[in-house]
Amino acid sequence: MTGGPAKYHRRNVLFLSIVEIFWGVGLSFSHARAVLPAYLADLGATNLMLGVLSAIWVLGSSVPQAFSAYFTEHLPTKKRAVMLIHFLPPLAWLALFVYNYYFVPGPGSYAAAMIFFLPVMAFYACSLGLLLPVYLSFLSRVVSEDRRGRAFGTIFSAQCIFGAWAVCCVGFLLAGRVFPKNYAFLFLLTFLAVCVGNLFFAPIKERRDVLARPRKRAGAYFRSFVVTFLRNHKLRRYVLVRLLIALNMVLVFFYVKHAKNVLPGLDAAQVRYFVVFLLIGQSSGNLVFGRLGDRVGFRAIAAAGAALMLCATGAAVALQTLAGFYLAMTAAGFYLAADWISHLNIVLRLSGEGEQTRNLGVVGLATSLPLALASLLVGLLMDRLSFAAVAIPASGLAGIGAILLLLMKMPGKKKPVQRLPRELH
Repeated sequence: MTGGPAKYHRRNVLFLSIVEIFWGVGLSFSHARAVLPAYLADLGATNLMLGVLSAIWVLGSSVPQAFSAYFTEHLPTKKRAVMLIHFLPPLAWLALFVYNYYFVPGPGSYAAAMIFFLPVMAFYACSLGLLLPVYLSFLSRVVSEDRRGRAFGTIFSAQCIFGAWAVCCVGFLLAGRVFPKNYAFLFLLTFLAVCVGNLFFAPIKERRDVLARPRKRAGAYFRSFVVTFLRNHKLRRYVLVRLLIALNMVLVFFYVKHAKNVLPGLDAAQVRYFVVFLLIGQSSGNLVFGRLGDRVGFRAIAAAGAALMLCATGAAVALQTLAGFYLAMTAAGFYLAADWISHLNIVLRLSGEGEQTRNLGVVGLATSLPLALASLLVGLLMDRLSFAAVAIPASGLAGIGAILLLLMKMPGKKKPVQRLPRELH
């Protein structure tokens, strides 16, 4: 790309924002932490089933990150690969639309619908996991380095704001549609919006590597993961702390199911507004915590997010009203923003030059199986005990993890902070 990223910075940020606006609109219709739990609850799913969904999400979005660099690091340009991988996730929503619209006539087929849902979600989560590091690398190539943080913040905020707007507007589209055709229509809207958004990658300008490095052999590539984990003791300590902190991320999947249990009259429109409040919290949290993190450090932001999530869980338990759950979802959105911003920047701080994408994969791979098992255990215990009896202690353990993170020694600041434009829905 003649002139480098600085020459096309504004143009690229514009088209990246358009891509994210369409993704934000589409994924808001089928939000993984609000709409999908409500869909499963209407199918008659237990908390254990939500634990399975959370486990699939954790494993699928984490493990494939380990393969991303292997498939793409040797390419002189990344845009074609980014566009191709971006078209994989919407295939899951197309499959869910077809199945729920044509093959779920009534309650007798709800069990089969749940069985069909799980492998489709596994495909969706894995495709997002494969996409994430590739997309991060691509973004670093198409925006100016000295304006990267501001650019990423703009892209992410646009996604959340338009996503919240889309959820507010979708009610009239669903008028008169019965379950599960109402959700099937949401899945179709997700598929269409995401596919249209992907087309706006075409005008983005990307620099080309003059000398592309050859692809490593598979054995050498995966040995580097083991070497990184063994030699980088600070990264290894962070993995252990992350296992506690991420318990809060697991809990968010159970909020809507708990709301439907204590508020039996909850309808689809009210569930959609859960997404609105969650996205408002995420958008605001990204703006607030991104700026605060530059000043007070991202370990403090992780601790603030853990405190907010504990408050959100307490509100969900104590304030068993619709307004109380809206408050809890807003606080959970702030937490998700704080967690993702702090996690990314802490890993970048613990990484040497050129190791960022690989180290993100290392952390994702090392934490995936324990967190998946934790998801199953949380769901099973909630079925046998109660939401409060499990959620409050789990959020407390996450708070202990945040305190341990504050006590960790960190290396000096080596590079400008970076923020991912898209949190996995």
